[in-house]
Amino acid sequence: MLESNTNILDKIKDLAKKEAKKLYIYENLRDCPLDSHLPLFQICGSNIKVGCFKKHDNAPRMMFWANYLKNYVLPVQKSGSLDGFYNIELHDSYTHLKDVMKARTSGFGNANSYHLNKYKNCLVWSKDRNDEDVVLLPDIYHIANFGNRLQMHKDSYLWDQKCDKIGFWGTTTGNTDPLMNDRIQTCEWFYKQDPRHLISDCYITKIAQMKPHDILEQCPLFPHIFKEPVSIPYQYKYKFLLDIPGNTCSWDRVPLIMNSNSLLFKMPCQDMCFYYPLLKENEHFVQVDKNDVLKKREYYLNNPKEAQFIISNARSFSQTVFTSETARLYINELFREAANLRALT
Repeated sequence: MLESNTNILDKIKDLAKKEAKKLYIYENLRDCPLDSHLPLFQICGSNIKVGCFKKHDNAPRMMFWANYLKNYVLPVQKSGSLDGFYNIELHDSYTHLKDVMKARTSGFGNANSYHLNKYKNCLVWSKDRNDEDVVLLPDIYHIANFGNRLQMHKDSYLWDQKCDKIGFWGTTTGNTDPLMNDRIQTCEWFYKQDPRHLISDCYITKIAQMKPHDILEQCPLFPHIFKEPVSIPYQYKYKFLLDIPGNTCSWDRVPLIMNSNSLLFKMPCQDMCFYYPLLKENEHFVQVDKNDVLKKREYYLNNPKEAQFIISNARSFSQTVFTSETARLYINELFREAANLRALT
């Protein structure tokens, strides 16, 4: 039985309220423990001031966020209730940054590590599932309605009309070491299992965050898995579409697949978007890894009704959750609850 839209939206608001409990609004920049190395903004009445972002790789996101707050959040909040200072991380996620990765894996990666502690009370687009100190926002793509791509790209293929293959096409985002990059290594693994591409088409279509000669030096099979990009409608020809995490969890790949008539095969990912607590394995997606992905392909080819049950649930979830309106509902609920909690202290 499909969950009602009202029930899902109520859960979205509950998630926002939970995040609001972690958001502390600092009234005085001089006395607050905000990290001066992270981008920050100040709310003052109906105005937004921004700082520490101009040299950031994702600097344009700060102005996008400031304008969004000014146009869609502050007008519906009680005047002055949110006045204060905030940190925000503009990267896709703080988790893939070298200092944070090193802090987690090295001997000094403990709870007192500066590189981890500086993100406490910081607003982020996505986060590590185990980090309870950051404040999770919808990602930029979600806020911007995924560029209307979910509306533009409707899947016209029925399950029986699709090819039986597993498909993936993506950029080399993620770990900058080719031997540790999940996307490169997973695509090479599929090539080794299926060099004639009888059951899978998994390709890298763009190189980012690393140099081609570094990849070729360490991954001699890379020419076999590198291919020109394909369109979203082309990808919808495949019964199984694979999600492999890059810098963080996939901001638009998961929504695009869940909005289609293909089955989402989801590789393990330690990061999460704000709506992940609502996703249910074998109800909205199928969790896979290299040990079972080929077996699960066979299973769902032999059990198409189960595959279509998951696809139908995913599509219904997508139509309710993956909209700019739902992102706005979450953000406004988060800030409204933060203001209410602030008034009680």
